[in-house]
Amino acid sequence: MSYRALVAVPGLASAAAARDAFSRAGFDTTAVTNFHDAIDALSRSCPDLLATAMRLGDFNGVHLTIRAHALYPDLPVLILGTESDSRADAEGFGATFVAVTGDDIVLEAATELLHGRPERGNPSIQ
Repeated sequence: MSYRALVAVPGLASAAAARDAFSRAGFDTTAVTNFHDAIDALSRSCPDLLATAMRLGDFNGVHLTIRAHALYPDLPVLILGTESDSRADAEGFGATFVAVTGDDIVLEAATELLHGRPERGNPSIQ
């Protein structure tokens, strides 16, 4: 069994690339392209990790973090952004902010967040 990640990033190409990067790193990964699909996936099952873009159209990664933590208070969340995004906003709501410069830094942060945590073992969120 492997850790399960839900990745929410805008755009089909970005979602596919993120899914592939997490999958190559050994995660059982579901990728969605918007806030509403992420909430739908979270309502069905809790992943081991939520990784979300800071910008998700009308909503953002902080909004998604708030909703995710209402369902699963101890869910580790990575908010992926740029240096111009607000690290303080992300961290103020219990997420870890990562300024994305490549897949390696995101996967390193994901692995660090999950270090020592048991896998949830819930059924697939796909």
